[in-house]
Amino acid sequence: MSKWITGIVVLLACVGLGVAVYGKVGERLDKKAQLDAEASTRKSDQDKPPPLTLARPVAGPVVETLLLTGSLKPAAEVALGFKLPGRVVEVAVKRGDVVTKGQLLARIDTRDLDAQMQQADAGRRAVQAQRAIAEDALRRARALAEAGAASEQQVVAAAGQTSALAAGVDQVSAQRRYLELVQAEATLHSPIDGVVVQAPSAPGFVVQMMSPPSFQIQRLSRLEFQGHLDDADAARLRPGGVLRLVSAAGVRATGTLSAVIPSVDAMTRRVPVYAEVDNADGRLFAGSMVSASVEVQAAPTLAIPLDCLLTGETAAVLVVADGRKLLRRELMVARVDGPRLLIRGGLSVDDLVVVSPGVTFREGDTAPTAEQIVEARHGAAGHLEPPVPPSAAKATAEGAAAAPAPAEVTPPGAATVVAP
Repeated sequence: MSKWITGIVVLLACVGLGVAVYGKVGERLDKKAQLDAEASTRKSDQDKPPPLTLARPVAGPVVETLLLTGSLKPAAEVALGFKLPGRVVEVAVKRGDVVTKGQLLARIDTRDLDAQMQQADAGRRAVQAQRAIAEDALRRARALAEAGAASEQQVVAAAGQTSALAAGVDQVSAQRRYLELVQAEATLHSPIDGVVVQAPSAPGFVVQMMSPPSFQIQRLSRLEFQGHLDDADAARLRPGGVLRLVSAAGVRATGTLSAVIPSVDAMTRRVPVYAEVDNADGRLFAGSMVSASVEVQAAPTLAIPLDCLLTGETAAVLVVADGRKLLRRELMVARVDGPRLLIRGGLSVDDLVVVSPGVTFREGDTAPTAEQIVEARHGAAGHLEPPVPPSAAKATAEGAAAAPAPAEVTPPGAATVVAP
């Protein structure tokens, strides 16, 4: 009896083990089948031809913005110093002061000049007195000569003495006027309205004939922009145009083009450009670097997405030609405008250009048929919305769907037309 019980137990154990093994094998087989299905799906997706996106060239901008950098200079600037040697006894302004034309800045000690002027005055009075005596002697000599009591030689001598003393009076008077001019140089006045940007901190120092300027005055209510452009862009500017600038601090201002110098700078090999900028509020700083822009009439161009370009040294794209063949077309590039490429030649507005050709599409490939081309619609703010397949567009037009229908995807190999 015990042998029968033992056999039954062994049999049940074997059956349980077989069931467990079968379950494990089944799970692995299911997992393998799932992986095989996913791999098959991926391979199927990879074998599908990628969608072809096409772009139609559109007219480029009618206005072009030229960018340049430059610096701001004071509209007027003077450096002042004394022409005379001497000790400065008064400094009437300090750095940062606003001054007006003719305002006193400083003066030097004039006691030596005052003494020389007094000496010149005394000398002039002495010579004038001597001339008066000589003139009286000349009148007496002429009277005596008429009476026969004096010779002609005596008259001539008296006349010569009178003339010499008259010249002496003129000489002393000229010396006096010269001293007046020199004394005027002993005071320094501002020749312009402006701001003091350099000045001595205190009087008492001595200036020499060749001393550097002691004061610097700048007119900062108006500034002058100084920049450079290449000759091709500078030829498109005209005085009177509007220049917009932005400082490093973010201050924005406008100015008026005042001059485009018709000569290339020897250092930069570019054309100097000048503009007048109002700075009545004082928010711009003289000497600072700024970024500027000027709008000019743009040459006629066409615009395409920048990623239409093929890789290579020459600018070229793929276009859909007759027979739906993709052909390579070389371009005459004007410039890059953000995400767009502006061209002067090589395409027309009727061409269809391949977007992002990469290595998938090559010259000679066949493009989709016209029925497969789906037009892109412009959404809010000019952004392109996803292409709508013909079936979805038709359903929308008929108003068949009361609720939003699931989005349809572009059929494999279809072409989407987008605007640059």
